[in-house]
This record gives sequence, structure tokens and C-alpha cells, in this order.
Amino acid sequence: MGHGAQLLETMALTLTEHRLRDGVVELLDLADEAGVPVGIVSNAHSGRSHRRLLAELGIEQRFAVQIYSDEAGIRKPHPDMLHRAARALGISVGRSWYVGDTLDRDLVAGRRAGAGAVVLIRSQHTDEPPFPVREVPDAVLDTPRGLIDLMRRALADEAHDGGAAHDGGPAADVLRSRAGAVRPDRATPVRVLLLDHGGVVSATVPADRPLAGVAEAVLRTLGRAGVEITVDEALHLVRTAHGRYKAHKGARAAGRTLDEVTPR
Repeated sequence: MGHGAQLLETMALTLTEHRLRDGVVELLDLADEAGVPVGIVSNAHSGRSHRRLLAELGIEQRFAVQIYSDEAGIRKPHPDMLHRAARALGISVGRSWYVGDTLDRDLVAGRRAGAGAVVLIRSQHTDEPPFPVREVPDAVLDTPRGLIDLMRRALADEAHDGGAAHDGGPAADVLRSRAGAVRPDRATPVRVLLLDHGGVVSATVPADRPLAGVAEAVLRTLGRAGVEITVDEALHLVRTAHGRYKAHKGARAAGRTLDEVTPR
């Protein structure tokens, strides 16, 4: 593992603070009670930082599998992100509910993979995709807490039918009646719950001293390579890089639609 991976981990944990979103623990409790395994499928610059974060939040062991794009070598909306998680859990992705927060990545990935249902949890990334998205979710919820009621209803209706629910059956009715679903015919009973991490499991807030922490990591890394710079010089490098990154993102998003390039 090179220094680059360590630096990305430090940056991910330093630039922002992460907090569990409302209802996540209760959702995991319900999944445990129902015997529904839960996995994470997430685009990430540093899967190591996500695992460390989950450990710090005390929920790392609640997930049966974790698939991160920097480790998988592909990013959503590539459907194989979901297929890998489903294979690891020994079940078809068509029997899963996939929960994300973005239209262009999560919704498209879920539909391409053939997930049984695709649910969006609103975040700051939900309503402004970088390109037009034709697909529509089965439900859009404000927080993960809203998913608890959907799962309870789906599980209860399936039990009432003796476990014989099918596509477009009771689970679809739940999504239609409880969450304003626009594609309820796609829903299936809950066999596996796959969650995006950032935006669903956790939300980010700016850290108090993010750039100083990254500068310290840069200083240590350069020192190991025999490059001696001062703390002020390291901080200047980080501030400059961060400013250029923000300017780059702003230029890409300003006044134009980005064409999709991910292969189908």
C-alpha cells in the first residue's frame, strides 16, 4: 500500500466530519431482526477511510460486505458494483433493494444492475444531476428513517402471503402507497439491502481544521521522501491545491450539461 492511499485516507477523514443520518441504526436493527443482510456499495476516493469511519461510529460489523470504487476499479453507475456485492452475499441482485442518494450514479446503477427496487434518500446531491437521467426511482425519502416503515410493511405483507410475494406484489404496493413511487411495478420483497455510504449511511459537514490536518500529512509524506519543507509551505501547497480543485469542479458544472461516458 503506497503513500497515496494513506494520503487519500487522511484527506477523506480530515476535510470533512461524518455523522450518521437519522434512522440508520434503527434500520440496521430491523434488518438484523428480519435476517436481511446489509451491504455497502459506494463510490469512494478511499475505502479505507470509510471502513475506519464505520468502526469509529460503532457500526462496521453491521455490514456483511463493503464494495468501494477505489478498490473495485470501477465506479457507479457501472452495474457490476452492485453485482459484486450481491455475489458476495450469495443472492441475485434482482432480489435486493438498493438505496442511494444520486440520480446519475445510484439510480442509474441500480436500474442497470436490475435491482429489485431502487430508493433514493435525499441529500445535497439528489436534485441536480450533471446530466439528464431518464430512469425514475421507486421511492424518494427524506431520511433513512423513512425506509424503516417501507421495510416493515413489505416484510409484514410478505409474511401474510406466506413468503410468496413476487415482483409487483405486496412490496410494490408498499412503495406505491407509502412513498409516492413512480415505478412500483419494479419492487421485490427485501432479501438484501444494499446502501450507498456517503449521503445514506452518513452525512458530511465541514471539519473545523481540515486543511491543517492535510498539510501535516503532506509534511510527513514529503519528509519520508527526503523533501524538507516548512509547515507554512505545506499549508500553502494544500490551500493552493484545494482552491484549484474547487475551481475545476465549478468550471465543469457552470452552465453546461456533461455527457455520460460510462459504458452500458
